[in-house]
Amino acid sequence: TDVLSKELFSSLLNNRFTILYGLRRSGKTFFIKNMFLPFFRDQTNILCDCLDFEKLSRLGLKGDDEYLEYIKSRSFDVPFLILDEVSLFQNFPALFRLLKSFPETHFLLVSSVSIGYLDFLKRKKDSGLSFFYFSSLLFLDSEADFLDLKNDFLPSLRVLSSRVQK
Repeated sequence: TDVLSKELFSSLLNNRFTILYGLRRSGKTFFIKNMFLPFFRDQTNILCDCLDFEKLSRLGLKGDDEYLEYIKSRSFDVPFLILDEVSLFQNFPALFRLLKSFPETHFLLVSSVSIGYLDFLKRKKDSGLSFFYFSSLLFLDSEADFLDLKNDFLPSLRVLSSRVQK
């Protein structure tokens, strides 16, 4: 929804790293293409780029090392960068260290898989960096999943639980 887009935009303005997770593939693709990117380009005139790791795999890049080398080879000249399908990364700490080397860029990490990333971030609470976790009941498999997630990560978890009409 437009509300969710504004919440994400506000988060990106105030934090260098934002994680959007809990989206099944169809919902995630729709959100990125039809809701979030247009919000940047049409309403704010702020440049935003999207790096899709699934497309990189189709180009022949394989494994974390090749993904990391590809990212290192790029000079990000946009203030906001979406990393789509970031769950293809296995070595999330290495990716996170690399992203921290681009201090002028704000990152939105999108993943339909959250376990692993959340475990890693729970151990890094003392990093001094702010993370926001956005979710919607529509994009979770069940309301029970949402409640489990909420109970596991409160109070550090910020949940936007707006119901969206299909």
